[in-house]
Amino acid sequence: MLQRLLPRGNAAAATVGVQLSGDGISLAIDLPTAPDSAHAGQASSVSCQPSEWRAQLDLLVRDRGLPKGTPANLVLPPDSYALLLLEPPDVPASELRDAVRWRVRELVPFNVDDAVLDLFAFPEEAAKGRKTCFVAVAERRVLQPRVDAFRDGRLALRAIDITELALRNLIPDDVEEPIAVLYAQGQIGLIALFKAGRLFLSRRLEVRDVGHDRTVDQVLLQLQRSMDYFDSQLGQGVVNTVLSCMPAEFEREGLRRLQEMLPFPVHRLGDWLEQRGGGVVQSSMAVATGGARRRAG
Repeated sequence: MLQRLLPRGNAAAATVGVQLSGDGISLAIDLPTAPDSAHAGQASSVSCQPSEWRAQLDLLVRDRGLPKGTPANLVLPPDSYALLLLEPPDVPASELRDAVRWRVRELVPFNVDDAVLDLFAFPEEAAKGRKTCFVAVAERRVLQPRVDAFRDGRLALRAIDITELALRNLIPDDVEEPIAVLYAQGQIGLIALFKAGRLFLSRRLEVRDVGHDRTVDQVLLQLQRSMDYFDSQLGQGVVNTVLSCMPAEFEREGLRRLQEMLPFPVHRLGDWLEQRGGGVVQSSMAVATGGARRRAG
């Protein structure tokens, strides 16, 4: 995803995932020799302003004893990009990116001429014969400071990904059933629906007051709409597993209320992953950990 700002030559396997947000940095390390162990999911964070990203990231990396050139994947928070689903124009592959850029011009609230975009596949069995793809679009002014935080540092930035795909990376490969994941950071969150390791649907959430009953009701409504669409329109079956990676203030009461209103269990993401052999993952570090476990596609 969104590779066009990256320096060349960073082809090594990913070992570090980083998320840079308005209130700080999250960093997780994945060791290929033990991907499902607690050690493989070691993570740390620091609160800081965006102007401090570069210095604080370097300190985190040094504290972890990571050697210079350690490959890293950056994961964008949901408020820093748009994710669209559309039918790509029927043009030669060499012209596809420019043609898609023109098509999304009216679909995002910023100038796409000053944006970076990337495409990835929408599952064919849900497209019902239509040629369909996901398009991630981010403003260059939002991306560039994040890329600059890695320059001349100890980490070699290999890839830039989006939150949905980082969450997908956490789900063990042997899980085939549909999964809904609730995620929020700050006032913006998302509902993502996966099946057999692929993203089928993503819907944005506004969570301006995570501890308020009204927010829980809104999350429930959007979750039900998403699951209904996944079943009736995409034809992918009934979702019986919901995983929460929401702020602690929401999970204290929100999970209980969701559980009362849904006919199946709602699990904390970290608890469910540990039970399914997905390692020990803290909710606050889930996206960075998913970035460290990046897979192709």
